[in-house]
Amino acid sequence: MDYPNLTLVVQNALVDVYGKSGSIQDARKVFDKMVSCDIISWNTNISCYGFSGCPQEAILLFEEMKLEGLKPDRVTFIALLSACSHAGMVDQGLDYFKSMSTQYGIIPDVVHYACIVDNVGRLGELDRAYQFIKDMPMEPDDCIWSALLSSCRIHGNLKLAEAAAKNLVKLKPQHSGYWVLLSNIYSAASR
Repeated sequence: MDYPNLTLVVQNALVDVYGKSGSIQDARKVFDKMVSCDIISWNTNISCYGFSGCPQEAILLFEEMKLEGLKPDRVTFIALLSACSHAGMVDQGLDYFKSMSTQYGIIPDVVHYACIVDNVGRLGELDRAYQFIKDMPMEPDDCIWSALLSSCRIHGNLKLAEAAAKNLVKLKPQHSGYWVLLSNIYSAASR
């Protein structure tokens, strides 16, 4: 597989397609053969490792990217935080979250906060996730509340599920999926 005539955009798309289809080795082969990579190339590959259940590889690639002299951007951190979330790496995820502003001057946005809520919630630290939401410097959106609601379903926390669902209904009253999820939580709690 040699891709010297393909443009950077097409090569990035190939990395993305291979990675999202589960062919992470093929994605990496394309990435390694690229003559020049941009931040999109790196972010795409980091993201592929993250959602393929290879968080350590995502982190190693992030470190390699920095050694190559590229500065991470907001998308880089979404990929890293997501990788940490899927692997249950709460402390590492929080460290990356903090480093965004302290080391790289990137102000976390609602997507970054959603990744942290998801990460903390997946491990069952629902009160901590809820406090994190309450401490956010911006209004939580439906993605934030949905991440909490999903974690509440997994861990059977009816009280916080109701709080999350109430906020979701305010934000997206037409979305019936939140009602179904809350109904499933009530059912699991025999209510």
